[in-house]
Amino acid sequence: MVLNSDAKSGSVDASQESAYPSPRYAWYVLGVLTLVYIFSFLDRQILNLLVAPIRRDLHVTDTQISLLSGFTFAIFYVAFGIPLGRDADSRNRTRLITSGFAAWSLFTAACGMAGSFGQLSLSCEWAWASAKPR
Repeated sequence: MVLNSDAKSGSVDASQESAYPSPRYAWYVLGVLTLVYIFSFLDRQILNLLVAPIRRDLHVTDTQISLLSGFTFAIFYVAFGIPLGRDADSRNRTRLITSGFAAWSLFTAACGMAGSFGQLSLSCEWAWASAKPR
């Protein structure tokens, strides 16, 4: 907080006060980000609900399904969690969130169009890695 030249009054400089969003806008952004997080979580859980149809349509084994929901999921989080966390600390967070949301949307759509286990694995892992806040 920067005080204006009149130290006795203790008022906040108007230019510093306008740098922060209004409380109403801050709550709006929090609500939108919460909804995005909920949809991201549901997106990850849907794969577990659709194991039988995925196995049938893509000829996927139980091992491949378990790798998709376990090991490769953890590898993507480890590989991208630290760099994206560092970016969140050093760069514009608004752009990081926007690009993550856009990537999540595109890769989630790619999950629905996957024709093989490799396509499903890559698109799901990229979608899950891009959607999580750091």
